[in-house]
Amino acid sequence: NRNAKRRIRLSLALYIGEPLTLLSLTDYSTLLEKCISEFEELEECSSHPKRDYLIFNIVMGMNHLFEWFLLDENVPIDLRVKCVKTFNPYAEELNPKHNLHKFYSPIAPFPSLDNNQKIIRELCNRAKHFKTKPAISQDKHFINGAGEAHMQCGEPLAVCGSFDYFNYYVEAGDVEIELTMVLKAQIDRWSEFISSNV
Repeated sequence: NRNAKRRIRLSLALYIGEPLTLLSLTDYSTLLEKCISEFEELEECSSHPKRDYLIFNIVMGMNHLFEWFLLDENVPIDLRVKCVKTFNPYAEELNPKHNLHKFYSPIAPFPSLDNNQKIIRELCNRAKHFKTKPAISQDKHFINGAGEAHMQCGEPLAVCGSFDYFNYYVEAGDVEIELTMVLKAQIDRWSEFISSNV
């Protein structure tokens, strides 16, 4: 559909107004810009399933941002090690991907875990504990309602309501956090990290 293709091109526009195409996603900075653009669109979106698709795209992008930054040959090695120390998504007992070992080996002790990046990695990779323990849940975002909770259908003042999208919650230790808050926090941290160091 022509309109769908046009919407996709528009949703991938860079902040400078130039279209972002698949082939222009060449490095960590363009990937971060894509995530920022999609999050801005997400803040305005209130329909299901479009909102879910945006969340999915941001999770995938933010997960790959870590690896794209580390594997970018234009980034000095000391800055890549600093990135590992800042955004490490791996617990010590897990092995980072083989191609990332060289960035972990000079760091002792093993870098502390970045919980938000870990949540994003596990959502993206559908980690085992997400299957055995429901670490993500959803709740409807209600936009209107009327009546009282004890009323029943058929009564003169029956309850009614509707929702326009789902809110998703992830477990971070003993706390449940709404997923878009995790994504926004990580986008902000990555933006600050890159603007301060690159």
